[in-house]
Amino acid sequence: MRSGTGAPRFIDGFDVILLDVQKTFMFGVDRFGPEENFADTYRGMGGDRLGDAAVNAVIRTSFEYLISRYGDSAYFDDFPSLDQAMAAAKEAEGLDPEELRLLQRTFARHECGTVSPEYAGLLMELAATHRLGIVSNIWASKDTWLDEFRGSGILHLFEKMVFSSDFRSIKPSPALFREAVGAFDAPLDRILFVGDSPAYDIAGAKGAGLAAVLTLNHGPIPDLDPPPDRMLDDLFGLIREPL
Repeated sequence: MRSGTGAPRFIDGFDVILLDVQKTFMFGVDRFGPEENFADTYRGMGGDRLGDAAVNAVIRTSFEYLISRYGDSAYFDDFPSLDQAMAAAKEAEGLDPEELRLLQRTFARHECGTVSPEYAGLLMELAATHRLGIVSNIWASKDTWLDEFRGSGILHLFEKMVFSSDFRSIKPSPALFREAVGAFDAPLDRILFVGDSPAYDIAGAKGAGLAAVLTLNHGPIPDLDPPPDRMLDDLFGLIREPL
């Protein structure tokens, strides 16, 4: 489908659009800074067995365990689970499975963000002309993300959703891209991937043989290797970028 002016757009050359989630169409993510009080989140979900210091220590230790391995290529196809990360916190020793699940939900609430009405509307517009899928690196269970998608009215738009926490691989490994591509009966040259990270999204998509668009939510990034096929200010550029 062409733009309202009748001019062909870049995305008209593709049948399938695979999307990153975090900082591509979901924002307010990865809230693990020093100002965060994870105990408040824990208590807001009914947690009352652990003290504030213990809750904060488990979440921070888990985050540090994962982030320290995130950029190491040795872990791209053997990335630890959130269960493993929490096991590294001495404050988590001896906790029963129910309490550990509550702590993992606390972690997820801080890793997950929100989808604004504007971005939800954009995704609906894209879904009217293209088949959509997701390839996303997340550490917690996908349930919190699915709840956010459902509440934003976009869950039904995606034919295939690949979240790294369901696997041992993370982007830029081609494994997750192949998992997504396999769900669509489309040749590789008709599938486009869009994400905000040169190292994880663009390198991963290119390694899997896909065309890739980089959204410049963090500002211009020079001298990219491999270079994306297009660079856009944000995801909205997809619906107005000319051929």
